Amino acid sequence: EALGASDYWEAVGVCLVEWADLVSEHLPPDAWIIRLEPTAESRRRLTLTVPGRPDIVRQLADSLAGRG
Repeated sequence: EALGASDYWEAVGVCLVEWADLVSEHLPPDAWIIRLEPTAESRRRLTLTVPGRPDIVRQLADSLAGRG
């Protein structure tokens, strides 16, 4: 809290936090989590978690797959 992180959460817009798992207890409860994991030397898996909004994740997945 000494860093004033809550000021970012209350602002309008998007706030990206690298290594957010190190401060997860300070993130807002409705924070979207984007996790990137290496699957091969030049490939990554992206996992998106949107608390309380599975419809958004489904719509995004359909759009990316060309179904929406």
